[in-house]
Amino acid sequence: MLKLNRIQCYLVGLGIIFLFYFLNRSKFIIGSEKVEGTFVYYVSELDPEEGKLIYPVIEYRMNGRIYNFKGEVWTAYKLNEKLPVLLQGRDPEKPILYTFRHFWLYPFLYTLMPILFWSAFAFSYINKNEKVLIDLKYPFFRKEKNTAVAKT
Repeated sequence: MLKLNRIQCYLVGLGIIFLFYFLNRSKFIIGSEKVEGTFVYYVSELDPEEGKLIYPVIEYRMNGRIYNFKGEVWTAYKLNEKLPVLLQGRDPEKPILYTFRHFWLYPFLYTLMPILFWSAFAFSYINKNEKVLIDLKYPFFRKEKNTAVAKT
């Protein structure tokens, strides 16, 4: 049986969320090959909802062939700037731009939703003077009042 106060429960939940985030990102790194890409030009497309969109085109070589792919919209690079590219599963048809913003930051933004839900749960369900009992038998979660009285 595990007894956690509100802060401990919150920190355990955050640890689990970040563990899944880093495991997901590690999955891409471990099964990928890193190659050097070069920014070559911009391409613009007309989207009916968004209007005119401008994409950078990044080129890289693999097994004697030249591949290219579109980067993120409105990303600015200098001509012939070198960029790291990860090839998912070592497949040249599945490139990912391996920069902090594209590889780490954008997926982290999707991690904010579970963090918000967990924060709301931990700080609204568990009162300041309660503990959560986590057990492997039904009921799995129970709350109990903290019996320790703070002396002032």
